[in-house]
Formats: sequence, C-alpha cells, structure tokens
Amino acid sequence: MESRFTFRPATTEDRTYIHRLFYLTDVYGDESKQVSESFQKLSQGYVFDWDPQHDGGVIVLDPSGAPAGGVWLRHWADRTAVGFANISPDVPELIIAVEPRNIHHGLGVKLLIAAVELARSTGSELLALHVDHANDRAVRIYKRFGFKVMGTDPLNTGVVMTLDLNGIY
Repeated sequence: MESRFTFRPATTEDRTYIHRLFYLTDVYGDESKQVSESFQKLSQGYVFDWDPQHDGGVIVLDPSGAPAGGVWLRHWADRTAVGFANISPDVPELIIAVEPRNIHHGLGVKLLIAAVELARSTGSELLALHVDHANDRAVRIYKRFGFKVMGTDPLNTGVVMTLDLNGIY
C-alpha cells in the first residue's frame, strides 16, 4: 500500500510545531515524562532562533493533513552557540522527531533523506546530530543510515554523530 504522507518545506508558521517536535526529542516521544532542566534554554537556540530560509526544515503531514513529524537544521553562527552538535558554522546540526502515533511508517528515514538533501542544497559536506546516551534505538538507526560517532557532547549527555554527505547516495 502506498504511503499518503506528504512532505513540505518548513516555514516560519511552523515554529510552534517545531517547538512541539523539540519537546518530543527532549522526552524521547514519551509525553508522560518531564522535560529536562535545560529544555527552555535550549529551545531558544533550537527553535526560536531557527530561521527557515537560512537553516531549513521539512514537515511531514499524515493522510488527513495533520503534522506527523519533521526535521530541521541549525547552522550555528559560531562555536560558542548552545548546540549539542555544534561542530562548526559550515556543518548544520539536524534535529528530528516523529509523532508517536506515526512511528513504524518509515518517516524517520524519509526525514533523514530530506535533511541530507537540504544540507547538500546549502553546500554542506557534513551533517551532525546529537543523541542522548540512553537512546540506543536512535543510535542504531543513525549508524545504519551511515552516521559515525564523533565523540560526546560538551555536557557528556550523549554522543555527537556525523554523516559525510559525499559518501552516500
């Protein structure tokens, strides 16, 4: 059966939804969990300072037109910015989440592919992401996709992974 999910570029009007997706990343999709102590501070850089024209993103909609997930990139201005996977200004960090009701539809991989295409369109040769130490499932998915562990983040809460965009597809 063909998927009827649709993908579209993220816009400024999606900022509230991107904030929800950022929340889902913080609680690993478990809405019964409390957000981390750093959630509000990190929201500024990852959500409110996000610029759809400069950074870019993709929103996926389910067959009814409701948001089902998304991916967005952050091109941090300099190494002192708050990002967990802030490697350099020319290496975007991707942030991704799928609504819990829409897992097991292959949306995560499709969103990763969209992120790769988006990063390439800005001339990036490398893509970075951060995964919490406790999120073994995500680490396995990213490794299968081709990401490699680069090291731990500055706060030692997780690993920073990178993907060489010249080495895939």
